[in-house]
Amino acid sequence: SRARGTVERGSVPLEVANEAPVERRSWPVTSGIPFPQGALMAAENTRLLDRAGAEIPLQAAVLAEWPDGSVKWLLLDFQADVGAAGSAEYRLEYGNGVVRREGGTRTPIEVAADGPRVELSTGPLKLLLDCEAPCFPGRVWIDADGDGEFSADEEITDPESPGSVELVAADGTIYGTHGGPCSVEVEERGPLRTVVKVQGRLQAADGSRMFTYITRVNVYAGKDFVRVLHTWENDHVAENFTAVRSLMLRTPLRLIDPSCTLFGADEAACRSTGQPTLAQLEDDEYTVTERGGIRQRGRRAQGTVDLSDATRGLTVAMRDFWQNYPKSLGATATGLEVGLCPPLPDDRYRDRGELEDKLYYYLQGGEYKFKQGVSRTHELVYRFHTAGAPSSPPHLQEPLRARAPAAWYCDSKAFGDVAAADAQKFPEYEHYADNCLANYLETRETGREYGMLNFGDWYHVQKWGNIEYDTPHVFFLHYARGGDPRFFAAGEQAVRHYLDVDTCHHHADHGFVDRVYAHCIGHVGDYYPYYYRKGGAQGVVEVEVDHTWVQGLLDYHLLSGDRRALEIATRVADKYDQLYTVNFDFCNCRRPGWHLILTMAMYQATGDHFYLNAAKLIIQRVRERYTPNGWPHQLLLGHCECLPRCSGNADFMVAVLLSGLKRYHQATGDEAAADLIVSACEFLIREHWLAAERAFRYTRCPKSGTSAARNSLILEGPAYAYRLSGDERFKSAVLTGFYEGLKGAAHATQPIGKHFGERACVAPHILYEIDTCMR
Repeated sequence: SRARGTVERGSVPLEVANEAPVERRSWPVTSGIPFPQGALMAAENTRLLDRAGAEIPLQAAVLAEWPDGSVKWLLLDFQADVGAAGSAEYRLEYGNGVVRREGGTRTPIEVAADGPRVELSTGPLKLLLDCEAPCFPGRVWIDADGDGEFSADEEITDPESPGSVELVAADGTIYGTHGGPCSVEVEERGPLRTVVKVQGRLQAADGSRMFTYITRVNVYAGKDFVRVLHTWENDHVAENFTAVRSLMLRTPLRLIDPSCTLFGADEAACRSTGQPTLAQLEDDEYTVTERGGIRQRGRRAQGTVDLSDATRGLTVAMRDFWQNYPKSLGATATGLEVGLCPPLPDDRYRDRGELEDKLYYYLQGGEYKFKQGVSRTHELVYRFHTAGAPSSPPHLQEPLRARAPAAWYCDSKAFGDVAAADAQKFPEYEHYADNCLANYLETRETGREYGMLNFGDWYHVQKWGNIEYDTPHVFFLHYARGGDPRFFAAGEQAVRHYLDVDTCHHHADHGFVDRVYAHCIGHVGDYYPYYYRKGGAQGVVEVEVDHTWVQGLLDYHLLSGDRRALEIATRVADKYDQLYTVNFDFCNCRRPGWHLILTMAMYQATGDHFYLNAAKLIIQRVRERYTPNGWPHQLLLGHCECLPRCSGNADFMVAVLLSGLKRYHQATGDEAAADLIVSACEFLIREHWLAAERAFRYTRCPKSGTSAARNSLILEGPAYAYRLSGDERFKSAVLTGFYEGLKGAAHATQPIGKHFGERACVAPHILYEIDTCMR
């Protein structure tokens, strides 16, 4: 039956922007688009039109549903024509009256799966993935004559020397993909895009194993390239740290008299030998090595290399290449090599002073020092082409995305109650948000916040932040409400760091697995002793739910279709919602608050009642612990300087719990939860709000200070309580406090991720309440 409120037909405009200086024709686009509840019941009731009204082949899949079964998020795959540094307009029609034309794709992807073998054909390319005979990124044939057939001599990879992932341990032992255990799975199947997941462990000649690898290969209809997301995970848990000499991706080719081009380097020098190596050793330096040796400083390598003969070749492009240094791209006499962890000179990162524990803690003595459970994902494009490769292909690295108008994202309610960016309604806040993003990016540059284990995170007070206050969610929320692509890019970078580095994937103590490290030196701790630097972060690691977030991971999955983001979010949430809801209790309000926010985000994204039941267990104890004075406990040093210590809570901790209670009430309509929100906000205003200062007192300790800078984090609860109760005290605090917190901030420098995350993680929800309930 049709959901209540379902429309017969509707449409939403989509824009595809191309920042590359080259035209892209029939270029793949993969993007998630939200829908209001009841607007769309099935993915097949959609079709895509170009600006002229012609229908475009479309592949669509449901990512999330509303409680009534209607589509909440739809993943779109299509191919766009976009001019150089331009954009293209499309229109997505939807509703029960919409019927998509079948077929239309000139060369739909053909998939043949047989046990451990998967064979794919895109038209110009055939790819074979076989776990009984592993080859990275697969065995590849090129349809050179365009007859639709792939003869034996059209194979460009070398069957006698298969491509491989190769790790060299500190003792010189070589571990590779050949011979190790392996699985292959068609994860997504469609006529325009298909994804195959290959997973296994690297194995040495003696049968010993080290490191898990997960490779997702995306193939596209009619295209001669594949997009590869390659993840390595340190699953060696016998020791806290594992030393690695190198980790390389090797792809031998069958070419006659090949020549090599390193784009963005000294192309003439590279062409002269055909065997260059490009090593990005720091963010501002790369080395081009010939037989005689050349070093160039002060240039950031583009991260694209091509090896070709007169008839065919291979171009490899790595996304965010120099940002994730050390990295290398190179050619040998037989093929291309990608250094995820290239070999390093023994003295390369020695004696780096104060930068050592910030940037180089894992790069010492010519080795990479990886803690158990850490991982890293790299995104690469492998283009297997016939003669006539482009002279410079920077567009290979950056995918195209489609976006709807900001009002569509906000009005859909897929992000909850969020106000769209509006410089007329909210001039102070919009200026503040734009200024924060600009300063965040500038501080990353001036602070050199780059490197394989660092890129995507922010640094503050001698420690890495581990995206505290859910930095990627803040970025994606502001991308949705305003459309600035820089917000999306920063969010994507933060997500990939968080799910790979900050999250523990393997550990000798299973209690650490699928939990997230709190801010500390080296992201994961243990590199240095406890309080290595005066005033610095802990050497002792913490993994607690009050420093764990999944909203940004889920945003990224829903906006891009990224599977790993959903997998990690699910594993993290399941860890806390299984083991940590048994005999649930808490000391401060922040702990159940962030736990509720995490759990309700999973429920909203998946509709799985397991998460709703976990939230009910948390709510039950929160209600039991509530008193007329909130949720008091003995304050700690830093929250109170008195002896004996005062009893109470920190203002922002109560506020986080109120934000969690709001999300629970909106999902369930539980009136007891509404009453609790209003009562707790009455306490917050009575005991913490200082109207004369337009700010909240930090704790109930009478010696506690105030700071209006925290107002935007604290006021979501009172703003929602006003909607529930109409109590003017809440409205007054919100209107005066929110803008007091922004006063001067629009012109002030807020350079670090923590400031923006703390002050903007719920601000768009407060703006919604101001706009709809308080004007």
